[in-house]
Amino acid sequence: MAGSARAIGMLAALALGTACGRDTGGAAPEKSGNKISAPGAEISTFVYARGKDSLTADPADATDGETALLLSNVFDTLVRFRYGGPDVEPALATSWETAPDGLSMTFHLRPGVTFHDGTPCDAAAVALNMERQRDEKSPYHFTPGRYPYWGDMLGFVSKTTATDPATVRFEFSQPVPSFFLDTLAIFAFSIVSPKALEQGKAFVARHPVGTGPFRFVAWENHEITLEANPACWSGRPQLDRLVFVVVTDVRTAFAKLETGQVQGIDNVAFRDMERIKKDPRFTLQQVNPGLSVCYLSMNNERPPFDDVRVRRAVALAIDKPRIVQAAYEGFAEPATTLLPPSVPGYLAIEDRKRDVAAAKALLAEAGAAGAKVGLMFPGNPRPYLPDPDALAAQVRDDLREIGLDVTLQKQEWSVHLPALQNGEHQLGILGWSPDVADADNFLYVLLDKEGAVKGSANNVSFYRSEAFHEKVARARVSRDPAERRRLYEEAQRIAFDDVPLVPLVITPRTAATLSTVKGFVLDPIASPRFAWTSLAK
Repeated sequence: MAGSARAIGMLAALALGTACGRDTGGAAPEKSGNKISAPGAEISTFVYARGKDSLTADPADATDGETALLLSNVFDTLVRFRYGGPDVEPALATSWETAPDGLSMTFHLRPGVTFHDGTPCDAAAVALNMERQRDEKSPYHFTPGRYPYWGDMLGFVSKTTATDPATVRFEFSQPVPSFFLDTLAIFAFSIVSPKALEQGKAFVARHPVGTGPFRFVAWENHEITLEANPACWSGRPQLDRLVFVVVTDVRTAFAKLETGQVQGIDNVAFRDMERIKKDPRFTLQQVNPGLSVCYLSMNNERPPFDDVRVRRAVALAIDKPRIVQAAYEGFAEPATTLLPPSVPGYLAIEDRKRDVAAAKALLAEAGAAGAKVGLMFPGNPRPYLPDPDALAAQVRDDLREIGLDVTLQKQEWSVHLPALQNGEHQLGILGWSPDVADADNFLYVLLDKEGAVKGSANNVSFYRSEAFHEKVARARVSRDPAERRRLYEEAQRIAFDDVPLVPLVITPRTAATLSTVKGFVLDPIASPRFAWTSLAK
């Protein structure tokens, strides 16, 4: 048995032991606001403020970080990322082996694991979860068409079967890529209780039933309450309850941390970072180097951005150093490609220098001078976008300077992401925090033509280059690290010339907690997980 070892050199893995706490027993404690009370028992509750609510509880439909936060604490996957690091380790599967021809893999499941509803987590349950994503005719394939993560990352899986109650076999249409194990650790491939699936789409979307450290209690008014799973295979969490609340403004979230209304916050405002570092009441969590990228999507299928001259004009107009200061307080790095420098395969391309005159000339040549365009952007902070208003305003001003008539279209996250996935935008601000530390997770997922499927697109620029596809498709099946690096470098050069989007910045990942919070580590890749978290007396 071996896990993938594609760790990023500058990311230090932190090892923390699994903690076991007390079992309150009896009936679930009653909840009143964010305060928990139960007769004769002190309830340990952790309240975590985030920028927006989850969109769904169905892993198959999940594509965003807010949903991943919920799924990562309720569900398990076959393998998981080691806490605090990018490598994978056993989870629901304890061991696995690959066939000599690379066309199948067999996983051996952990015995005795049950879902929160008491259903056994056996090989049939795992195979059902995989097949319902792969097979669009499955009665549990609740959304018409392909599921985005399955299509972008596991499209080479041809079948999953339970060969016996404790063994699952994956069959592949091509030799298994080197990143397959890491992919299985992603939240989108969490294992859902078959009994929950039988209750239909609406139930699964709002009632997560997994095997993970926390089980679902309630989802009301943009607040999700979870409680400890006493039967968790990795040990009962020390926290009795975990509550996710929505605070759309990062400065307001910090104020709530200061007053103790919440114990942790996501998306720390960069202007607050030094203050948090110096105050013993708080602990700042930060992942450096940055892995999250923010970019300006241009819909390559909608005028005027179906013309490469217009896209190049936009790239010449954007003032990235000014964006770093105006929207990131200097705590970001200008990006030239979607791939962060710390990921193998990164190509250090010299970026275009801002040139307003050249941009105006390109617009005039394309007949797009004075074109009216809309810029969609999310209204809530994201890990790659702490101040959406500031970034959108700066992009608008840069584009107006070259003669584009830009209108800002601020949207709720639940509207913004589907709008871009459906190709309703001309321009759109979006970003990406990786699921695995591999170039494929950025370049293939965000720019390959196979991901340009309206309704489930991760390639929201709808870029369909055959030359680019040829490079990333070959890299997916190669097991030679040097060849993969070369192919990804060539793919980045093609994308730089075609300008399907404009990479804006690479950002560090941040979170903050009260200093009384112990055992919490901000994972470099996975969403925040609280199975190892406790509150000091």
